Amino acid sequence: PKAIVNAHWSPLYAWLLGTAIALVQPSILFEFPLVHLVNFFIYLGAFYAFFFLIRALLPWIEPSLHRSWYLIGAALFFITTLQLITIELVTPDLLVSISVFLMSGLLAHIARGDMRWRLFVALGIAAGLGYLAKAPMFPLTFLFLGAAFFAAGDWRTAWPRILVAGAVFAAI
Repeated sequence: PKAIVNAHWSPLYAWLLGTAIALVQPSILFEFPLVHLVNFFIYLGAFYAFFFLIRALLPWIEPSLHRSWYLIGAALFFITTLQLITIELVTPDLLVSISVFLMSGLLAHIARGDMRWRLFVALGIAAGLGYLAKAPMFPLTFLFLGAAFFAAGDWRTAWPRILVAGAVFAAI
């Protein structure tokens, strides 16, 4: 329990790994491959979150270029995750990327005028989980909330929604 929060990561990654190890109960020989299997599922989650962002940006792009954007997006995702984040290391960095991709995609929806409450709740959840993945997401959350406030346009409509997103973040 003392190692859950440390200078390298916050509790979410340790909880995911601990849950997988508790469920499978691998021998010491198979513990490391199990950790990489968990990382593979996190990688798939990051891939989905990245394409959530791409789909959120598509309305601003010429429809004839959508297919190209998917191809360019896939190339960028693979280059950045394999070269910059790297998957061979056992770190929570991919969890952080999931949070950033989801929050950016939600911001794109908000900027297009989609002011549904559930988007702001989702923004708070993504921010909270990002913070649980890695502590530097704490100050970044306030930047994302500020960006959501300005992206919304009408401050009277945005203000209560931003407060809800912040409350969800604080609760997590």
